Amino acid sequence: MCIRDRCNQPAPTPKAAAGPVTPPPAAQLLSAADLQWSDFAEFDEAASAARLYEDKQSKASVLYLKLPKKFAVTGKRHPASLFSTVIKGAITVAVGDDKPTALKVGSFLLIPANTPYSLTTKKGATLFVSSMPPPYHSAAGSSAKLGDSADVFHRTITK
Repeated sequence: MCIRDRCNQPAPTPKAAAGPVTPPPAAQLLSAADLQWSDFAEFDEAASAARLYEDKQSKASVLYLKLPKKFAVTGKRHPASLFSTVIKGAITVAVGDDKPTALKVGSFLLIPANTPYSLTTKKGATLFVSSMPPPYHSAAGSSAKLGDSADVFHRTITK
């Protein structure tokens, strides 16, 4: 395995999640025609979401999120870490005290649990979002950084 300049190192041993994780009972397939879009209640704006998967026990979820033109939300926080990929359009996001950064199609974004963020669009955007609540992922308990494999992936698909 090679990540940046570190080759031939054994892969890290994943830590076991605290508490049981309920796997899906079987493979689940969902076609684009089967998506059910609805208002996304977590935003006051006219955003909509199509939930692809939700684990009621852990509160982990996977969804598509459509943001309208001239969308803006500031000072938002989530109890879960958000892993997002821009799949259509572009967004501008500021996480914590960071300066706003423009993200285009293929860009990856990780917002740790309970971290404030602001997000805007000019022409609208669609995101693929996966949320993972603590203890399954938390900024304090994670040694992974975007400069590791996620950054390699991001640089590969956005070139």
